[in-house]
Amino acid sequence: MNNKNEYIEEEITLAELAERFLHLNDFTNEEIYDLEFANIEVKSKNNSGDEVYVPIKNFIVKSEIDKFYTDGKIKVSGNHRFVENGKEIFAKDHPDFHVVNETMKVVDIEVDSNEHTYLANGRLNHNTTSGGKAIPFHSSVRLRLKNM
Repeated sequence: MNNKNEYIEEEITLAELAERFLHLNDFTNEEIYDLEFANIEVKSKNNSGDEVYVPIKNFIVKSEIDKFYTDGKIKVSGNHRFVENGKEIFAKDHPDFHVVNETMKVVDIEVDSNEHTYLANGRLNHNTTSGGKAIPFHSSVRLRLKNM
């Protein structure tokens, strides 16, 4: 990659993201890891509904939860927010999701955008903050790696 406008695009899990860029594979201790140095962007949607890429600021390891919600493709906490039809909805209130009474390790990413959303497993997820909602480590996100 010789040009600053060149990039690599691939779909990986959040666990693979942590391993590759943070050399992290232990998700037991709550911590926030800075990812701005890596110049990684994740696929999102803007207010017009167009797919765009937004910078990832942080990778966040959160505390394990006792139960999670799933639609068969993604596993999240009950208070995880999705954006559908321009409105936010919690997983626990979403008709496509059902509860599973098992523990789950939880990680998330914080993105830097006005919309504060990113796509994971085909759903538009609301951005987290250090005290925000969680998405599991095995969710798949579409990343774009820019030449630095």
